[in-house]
Amino acid sequence: MSLSRRNRRGLFGLLVLSLIVAFIPRILLFFSEVERPTITTEEAVELHQEFVQKEKQIFTQKKVSSKKKFKVPPERFDPNLYTVNDWINLGLSRRQADVVLKFSRNGLYSNKQLKKIFVIPEELYDLLKDSTFYPVKEINEFKKEEFVSYEITEVDINAASIEDLEELPGIGPYYAKKIVEYRNELGGFFSSIQLLDLWKFDIHKYDKIRDHINIGDGVFKRMNVNKASLDELKAHPYIEYAVANSIVKMRTHNGGYDKSEDLLKSKLIDYPLLNKIKYYIILE
Repeated sequence: MSLSRRNRRGLFGLLVLSLIVAFIPRILLFFSEVERPTITTEEAVELHQEFVQKEKQIFTQKKVSSKKKFKVPPERFDPNLYTVNDWINLGLSRRQADVVLKFSRNGLYSNKQLKKIFVIPEELYDLLKDSTFYPVKEINEFKKEEFVSYEITEVDINAASIEDLEELPGIGPYYAKKIVEYRNELGGFFSSIQLLDLWKFDIHKYDKIRDHINIGDGVFKRMNVNKASLDELKAHPYIEYAVANSIVKMRTHNGGYDKSEDLLKSKLIDYPLLNKIKYYIILE
């Protein structure tokens, strides 16, 4: 259908009007003076200092809140009589409290023994060490004919072979192999109590060998957290993927770590975890 001359004029006029409405704001904006934001060097430095100060405050608050997690015992106490809830009230997790209870059931007689329980962080130990008291350990007297000696040469679990470990009471081929495998994954034991990490290796089995083992020179393999790759970090039993990823990202953002406590800037790393992994890292 063809348009009349009058309709064509009307359509053309509507098109021209639409173009004018669309482009007038752009034309006016082009010829108008727009005030551009400006900032001086002094203002930029001041803003940067404010940013740095806020970062320091956030980190300080995080450290303070972490330290406040642990509480001073309300009164002097015998660790052997503390319940799971008592340990939780001091700041331990349920899992950590369960481990402490396993040790206390077999008897704790000194702060030295208490400190060896690796799930108790140094921060908490410092808060409770002056509030503890212990029962006097009873020494059983045996008649010579009733006493059977069982002499074992002390074994260094950081250097012993599978065959050496099999000589320990209650440690057969299975656990001897598992100890060596776990030792190699960790990079060495910093405490013999780490044996409790092994599947079904309970406190009773540990008690049978605790007087016959030592850790020699301790950890023999450490990772440089300023250079180690994501894969190298997450391969360690104590470092999950998310934690390893966080370590690498913070390292890239901050330009490296100066001390192990810098790792606490990660929301995924708390004092208990840092106390475990600090033996396996170096900073260069």
